[in-house]
Amino acid sequence: MDGAHNQEGVESFVSSIQKAYPKTKFTVIFGCLEERNPKNAILELSKIADRFVFSQIKTSRKSYEPNRIIELMKSAEGFSTQCFSVQSASEALSLAGKSKTLIAGSLYMAGEILSQYYTEDDITTI
Repeated sequence: MDGAHNQEGVESFVSSIQKAYPKTKFTVIFGCLEERNPKNAILELSKIADRFVFSQIKTSRKSYEPNRIIELMKSAEGFSTQCFSVQSASEALSLAGKSKTLIAGSLYMAGEILSQYYTEDDITTI
């Protein structure tokens, strides 16, 4: 799980994952705020992804619509990673199943996923 939301942070995350898990591909659950441009981050994450699950984020700020992300990535040269669109973190986790899974794109997404497993008090101590 990583909350990187800029290109440098995503590149560092991908590099760390590649070092720790060489030749391993993951399901990447990704959600971001509307104010972000996710294309380059997703292209970088595709180096370690065999599929993406794009999810809506529950926040008072506007979340990037998962179907819009898929449309954006259709225009990305060389991008061919399998993509799915869901409306919630719980749907994303369900779709990921027991696959090796990474969560990326936003601290809001990371927090929403954590809340599926921990109380708010537990999360603040992690």
